[in-house]
Amino acid sequence: MAVVFITNAMLTQWSDQGKVRLDDTTLTLLQENRTVKLKPAVRFTKLIDEGTPDPNKLIGKVKTKEQLVEMAAEHYMDSVILGDVGYQVVEGFLGDLSPPKKAEVPAKKPAPAPVTVDKPPTINPETLQLGTPDKASGTDLEKEAEELSKLFLTTVRDS
Repeated sequence: MAVVFITNAMLTQWSDQGKVRLDDTTLTLLQENRTVKLKPAVRFTKLIDEGTPDPNKLIGKVKTKEQLVEMAAEHYMDSVILGDVGYQVVEGFLGDLSPPKKAEVPAKKPAPAPVTVDKPPTINPETLQLGTPDKASGTDLEKEAEELSKLFLTTVRDS
């Protein structure tokens, strides 16, 4: 099962475009007839005090709300404080991609020629590293979100 990080902005955009439906903690991808179980999470994008090193090595990683509590981190909106270190984060959700729902079997037709498709990589939220977070601007973060969105949709379609 593939694990993906989806930002709140992506969910809003997809919902506005009629691509998804959100029911409690289940996201339904309407065109693909797939579901994603969601857990609230944050992606660490940069240190609030950019001139210091990251002693916790969290930049670029994704943590669920439960993991933040276990770490004794304080989370408020787009910030997380762990000990004496402050981070800027992007709020969103971790999603576990379900297998596609079985469609009704149509009348027998000749089998199509085999197609070889490379599977996209599975994202491990513990080691997710994107871009250059120390120099990330709003535009860089939007580009990263767009890249994640494309990877997510590719994963959905090819799984």
